[in-house]
Amino acid sequence: VKMGAGRQVSSDTIDARIGVRIEALRGDSVCPGAPLATVFQGEREPHPEHLAALAAAFTLGDSAPAPAPLVLERL
Repeated sequence: VKMGAGRQVSSDTIDARIGVRIEALRGDSVCPGAPLATVFQGEREPHPEHLAALAAAFTLGDSAPAPAPLVLERL
């Protein structure tokens, strides 16, 4: 939403050219330098805060994580 691909209020416009494609899924083995995600920003430069937030969403380790539950909680 902060990148421009969604609305914070109903009057905000949506830029369909903006988004993130995840290239490496949880538990995937990746080589050094391999992309974890691709950022689409239309004609703008990505904002450093947005890139930092995206980078913080990934954790790299020497072994695959334990499988995540399919259902996190029931409402």
